[in-house]
Amino acid sequence: MRIIYYVFYLIIFSFLSNNSLSGQIDSMLQVLEKGDISDRERILTHNRCAHYFSNVDSSQFNFHKNKVDSIAYSTNDSLGKFLSNTLNISYFLNLEKLDSAEVYIHKNIKRARDLDKSSFMSGTLYELAMLKAKINQKDSAIYYAEKVYKRDKSDPDVHPINLNHTIVFLGKLYKSQLDYDRALTLYLEADSIANMIDSNERTQYKYDIKAEANNSIASLYKTIGDTSLSIKYYKNAVGLYLQSKNYKNLSYSYRSLADIYEVRQPDSSLFYINKAYDYSKKLNSPVVHGYNSQQLGDIWNEKNNSTKAIKYWEEALDVFVKLKKLNAQAGIKLRLGRLERQNGNYEKSLSHVNDAHNLYVDTKFAEGIYASLDHKSIVLEKMGRYKESLYALNESNILKDSLDQKKYDIKVREIQTKFETAKKETLLVQQEAELVKQQSIRNIFIGSSLLGLLLALAFWNRSRLAKKILQQETEINTQKIEKLEKEKKILAMSSMIEGQEAERIRIAKDLHDGIGGLLSTVKAHFSNIQAEVAKVKKMNVYDKTNELIDQASSEVRRISHNLMPGALRLDGLHAAIEQLAEDLDSAHSMKVRAEIIGADEPRDEQTQVYLFRIIQEASNNAIKYAEAKNFLIQFSSTENEYHLILEDDGKGFDASELSKLDGLGLKSIKSRVEQLNGVLDINAKLGEGTSLSIHIPKL
Repeated sequence: MRIIYYVFYLIIFSFLSNNSLSGQIDSMLQVLEKGDISDRERILTHNRCAHYFSNVDSSQFNFHKNKVDSIAYSTNDSLGKFLSNTLNISYFLNLEKLDSAEVYIHKNIKRARDLDKSSFMSGTLYELAMLKAKINQKDSAIYYAEKVYKRDKSDPDVHPINLNHTIVFLGKLYKSQLDYDRALTLYLEADSIANMIDSNERTQYKYDIKAEANNSIASLYKTIGDTSLSIKYYKNAVGLYLQSKNYKNLSYSYRSLADIYEVRQPDSSLFYINKAYDYSKKLNSPVVHGYNSQQLGDIWNEKNNSTKAIKYWEEALDVFVKLKKLNAQAGIKLRLGRLERQNGNYEKSLSHVNDAHNLYVDTKFAEGIYASLDHKSIVLEKMGRYKESLYALNESNILKDSLDQKKYDIKVREIQTKFETAKKETLLVQQEAELVKQQSIRNIFIGSSLLGLLLALAFWNRSRLAKKILQQETEINTQKIEKLEKEKKILAMSSMIEGQEAERIRIAKDLHDGIGGLLSTVKAHFSNIQAEVAKVKKMNVYDKTNELIDQASSEVRRISHNLMPGALRLDGLHAAIEQLAEDLDSAHSMKVRAEIIGADEPRDEQTQVYLFRIIQEASNNAIKYAEAKNFLIQFSSTENEYHLILEDDGKGFDASELSKLDGLGLKSIKSRVEQLNGVLDINAKLGEGTSLSIHIPKL
């Protein structure tokens, strides 16, 4: 049974590379052809073959999976049924059919209990953690992965290879929850465990799991923006995979390096992605080769070589079609659609984007459906099919609102869960302290008078210590609760602001495209009938009506501009600030001056909109409340930050009374600065004006 234990665990975690197994698989297939082996051996052999072909040949995988299933159930082999379920779990997880995968997982939990094999239960719980991660239930995924981690660490029979892989998976879950300290601690533990493996016995596996730990560390540093350390660890992984001849994972590491270099050093990026592409092509691993081809196409597209980009994208598409990876197919179709749109081939672009949309609908991938609808509306507008374009745009906006609300709901639920957990932890600490107290009292009555005296003293010390610990932990958990409540408030304010901005944009478009267009049409009709209504014109009705239409058009343009300035959408933040300063200066008695220092400005639309709204709020306060005569807008940037200074020479206020003056306008400014992870400094004195200094980190 010990052999079965290792076979199962190595299959679950897929440690053997395709290159090292290929020779073994040939031998196994020859053994199966002879047929002179027991039913149990046939099950195990077909099982190994199925796992080998899982990323290589889907038809061969299904053949061996079905063989395991038929032999196991015809011979009533409990182990075979368990392995059959495991293969079905792998099959359905790969196809993203998660409901079916969950059914087999729960079947295997029962079978693991019946077989009374700790390793089988650990492997099944590991699969359950993977499932929970795929459906974005990260807290549940961590719960089950932690159970596997604790079981494996306490089991002396668990091989370091299996423990290592569990630790890396758990680290990835913590990384996805932004707990980078915990993730890095686990990755370093995995790297340490790799050094414990006997080099003579399992040299290849030692290199593999050490490389996996290095890959994970590199990925973490890449996420937090430390590219130099990320490159260092990825290159460490490359060297280790070369020694173990694990070309599948070697290809992944090369692709990751290509991704890091893509923006800064396109030639280096092309070098590494070509390395990844060559290895995946030799390896005959369709999944890996498909994604390498996709990224190679992306890089050539960045280098404005559309011919090569299309070549590699179509090569990736062929792979994804054979593997029935619908979302991956849709991603390629969307890329081709965007490229054809850039080249002015709108019919081809629309065909590709329709294909992508249908694929995303089949998989119910909401983000993909939104992206395809958004692109479709642009293409239809280019083709002059405005009604269809407007319909697609409305559909994408409705879906985006739904997605934003869903993300908000998920964040609120996560914070609420953490909030409830912190409260439960506080209650548990109190209960444990009470139990300690009761146990100590019982011990006092059992001992002799002398022993009782000693125990009483010990109890006093222990109770004092327990009380101190309880007080400290209660304070810590109280702080946690306060922090979570603050996060919840910030999240609610953020959602409100984002909703306001979305609604501003929608109203602006409706005013400009709907009412504005209608007024223009009405005015055109008035011009056409001018000659026919000479008598009416003499009565001054025509001129008055025409004047009212002009006023209505101007008002629509003014409201639309206030909701979403055209300069911001078309020319960027710098132009929008200068336009705002010019408008304020001409419309009010207050003298407004804008100073733009340097040419650098935020690239993402959200940061631009938030900064523009901050300037609007501050200028509004200066006009309405400060009665300022002069107002300064100064925008500049350094290597790491954007700086915004807003000053007026108005009434000012007492800085010590700031909390009492914290009106809606100032709250809005503070909230937007917090959403940009920035810092707001307020300097004000009565009669000497107000100065806001804002520092926003660059993304």
